[in-house]
Amino acid sequence: MNELQQRWNAPTPPFFKKVQYIGMILGAVGGSLLAAPVALPAMVITVAGYAVVAGTVLATLSQVAVDQPGQGFPIDHWPDLPHHVGNKAKW
Repeated sequence: MNELQQRWNAPTPPFFKKVQYIGMILGAVGGSLLAAPVALPAMVITVAGYAVVAGTVLATLSQVAVDQPGQGFPIDHWPDLPHHVGNKAKW
């Protein structure tokens, strides 16, 4: 539980901030459709429910993503990616 608290309070990488923002928007749109005071088709209500769940999951998981410089797998050591030399790629 302590690690979860540390991850929650740690700085979020820029990419995951964008994912978090998209998740919040998705959840808000879904929640607005679910709370609409007019009768909506069943398909719209179903999709809105899924949007709320997906938005909540996206926002929560992106919040606990942390930026740890120096960890991970460097992109130049990936075996299946071409190494670019000028404009030509060599495999």
